[in-house]
Amino acid sequence: AGISGQYGGLLNLDTELTGNHFALAAHYEMQARRTAVKAQVVKYGHNQRNQAGEPEDILALAAYGAPYLIASEGTVLTLCLSYSIPVKLNPVNLLQLYNDFGYLNKASSGFEDSYMNVTGVLVSAGNVFTYIDAAAGKNHPWLGPEWNDALAAGTPGAVWHLRFNINIGYYF
Repeated sequence: AGISGQYGGLLNLDTELTGNHFALAAHYEMQARRTAVKAQVVKYGHNQRNQAGEPEDILALAAYGAPYLIASEGTVLTLCLSYSIPVKLNPVNLLQLYNDFGYLNKASSGFEDSYMNVTGVLVSAGNVFTYIDAAAGKNHPWLGPEWNDALAAGTPGAVWHLRFNINIGYYF
């Protein structure tokens, strides 16, 4: 179990004024034989010192050169469960079944909350790790049609979207 916190400045590139941001988290991790549980609660907020008339309840970010908006304040809840099965299928030595759930409760009234659930299996073979999973999301930019506003206001009446994923990594 643990807690953490973060506080710092937040420079608005348009106004050249520095606001602030914070995050507070509590987390718990438990391993009992082959079963693992991880849980976390995060409260975050951003004060970006916008120009007059610009909304204060959203913040613009970017990933891979593509900008998108997020709610400037919210609470994130995550719960992850896994079960490990040792195997002897050379070179595979471990199968780990998992389910990871995430929920973003946005502080602004009228904003639609965001959800993500990933169910899958990790196949471990020496230094090669393969994740095979089904990821479902609602008001989630990587798992639905709405990129720009999914983590901000969201879409009223949004439905769940599903994506099948295979990720192979070699760790050295």
